[in-house]
Amino acid sequence: MKKINGYILLLTLTFIMALIFFSILYLELYRSGKVIIESAENDIIAESAANAGINDALYQLRQNRLWQSGFSDTSLSNSQATYSLSFDNTQTLIPYSTNNLSNSNSASGYNGRSVPPYSAHLISVGKYRNSSRIEETLAFNLFKFAAFGITSIRFRSNSLTDSYDTSLGSYGATQQNSQGNIGTNSVSSGAVRLDSGCVINGSLTVGPGGTSSVKTGSGTYQSLVVASRIFPVTPLSAPSGTSQGNVTINGTQTLLPGIYNNLTVNSGATVRLQTGTYVFNRITLQNTSALTLLSAPVSVYFGNQMLIRNGVNVNTSGNPGDLSIFGTSKVLLEFIMTGI
Repeated sequence: MKKINGYILLLTLTFIMALIFFSILYLELYRSGKVIIESAENDIIAESAANAGINDALYQLRQNRLWQSGFSDTSLSNSQATYSLSFDNTQTLIPYSTNNLSNSNSASGYNGRSVPPYSAHLISVGKYRNSSRIEETLAFNLFKFAAFGITSIRFRSNSLTDSYDTSLGSYGATQQNSQGNIGTNSVSSGAVRLDSGCVINGSLTVGPGGTSSVKTGSGTYQSLVVASRIFPVTPLSAPSGTSQGNVTINGTQTLLPGIYNNLTVNSGATVRLQTGTYVFNRITLQNTSALTLLSAPVSVYFGNQMLIRNGVNVNTSGNPGDLSIFGTSKVLLEFIMTGI
């Protein structure tokens, strides 16, 4: 009897020990599984934060293609995750981004990566708790319009928009007959006027809720796009200073960077600009005149009006990033203009 009781006790103790062992094993597996799941969730949140950094950077570059301020531990309020992005190639905390949107040559980026002309290599680091994730992208052509007017836009007779790939050759060899898009934030009838013979090789974008009635005139475009939101346009602030007066160009002349009143380039004449910033009140490019670049990049601001007449050539280098034109008033295109 004692021998039987001893076996029963031994079996009971063995069962209890086995139960304790498997309970501990289960708890350990549960804890490990929970840690793995939490880690995976943290990784997903960190990756989403990194993507948010990329999107924020793209937004900033659409406002200002020279933007290089970056972000440092910018917080996402709902998740408390953060993202960081830096253009400082001297810091070693995170991989650095490279803004080459305004340059016509390739640039050296992080880890020796070649960043193509007119592009930005963006690297964003997202963090959440103990997780860290990196997302990157190579961005091109952040401004999608050949011309954009906040409240209105007008193309005079026989004007044309188009696009081409400067890396593949000349306009004549690579013209697309597409993507020469124009746009406005307006929804008012007649805000976009396309005069007779005007051809927009691309879409017309109008403000939220707009219709085809925004466009008047017999000129044509390929498709209508109704924007889902107002396209953000950063208010312009041209450099200020003492004006050097009016400038009239006859023949071929080089104009130094600076602040001027009115610029008039007479018929058949050529004004040559060089690296720097030019500020004008009014710009008039008469028939068959030309605006060319000796060096780049060049930024041109005008405050009143830019009038471009028939047969004008602008920036014949073929590199769009070489020349930026900013206006606080209207651009009038008359007949045919070639260039960027």
